[in-house]
Amino acid sequence: MPLFLDYPALEIKSLDMVKLLLAVSTYHHPDNITLPRGYEPPHLAISPMYWKAWLLMLIMAAYNPTKFGNLTSKT
Repeated sequence: MPLFLDYPALEIKSLDMVKLLLAVSTYHHPDNITLPRGYEPPHLAISPMYWKAWLLMLIMAAYNPTKFGNLTSKT
């Protein structure tokens, strides 16, 4: 019996990885620019990184359907 059959291919124990992937794709405006008083810049994402994060989450969901299914049923 091959050794790799004893271990799951990609086991996710915590869904913090989803939050981390989406946080990495967040755009932050430069600190050296001045914004108008009272202006709150919108929350934006860097498009290529955002879609790569979704592809990674799709792969994780394919290997862990019950974990991701429980997450979607709670929201």
